[in-house]
Amino acid sequence: MYLTIRIDARSLPGLAKFRDCAHELSRNSTILVIERNDFHVARSLPSLLRPLWSILMLKITRVADKERTTLIVSGRIDAEQLPDLRRFVEAEQENKVTLDLAEVSLVDADVVRFLLLCEEQGIWMVRCPAYVREWMVRERRSH
Repeated sequence: MYLTIRIDARSLPGLAKFRDCAHELSRNSTILVIERNDFHVARSLPSLLRPLWSILMLKITRVADKERTTLIVSGRIDAEQLPDLRRFVEAEQENKVTLDLAEVSLVDADVVRFLLLCEEQGIWMVRCPAYVREWMVRERRSH
């Protein structure tokens, strides 16, 4: 099982303890912690909610059986997280791959184009959020 965690260490004072624990875990397992300090929070959010919204996380869990490998993707995926997702998918090229996108909360145009390429390569997508599927359909029609 693989897990990628992206955090903005500036956003919450108590997050430093989590960051230290995650780094300790990453020394002994397949957890990759990438600290991010370049995120900006929308000014329209109430000041008490800003720290909560500024934590961006991408989690990829690999589940393999005899026939397929499923990558369960959770969180937000944008152009910055796309290389991580691409690396996981490419690592499974020898296996049949399924992307489980049920827990994906936000994607951008680069991710939609990547998902279309995945489908063209025979990668299955299950539990894809409706807005992502609709965006993929529109993107496919426009090209």
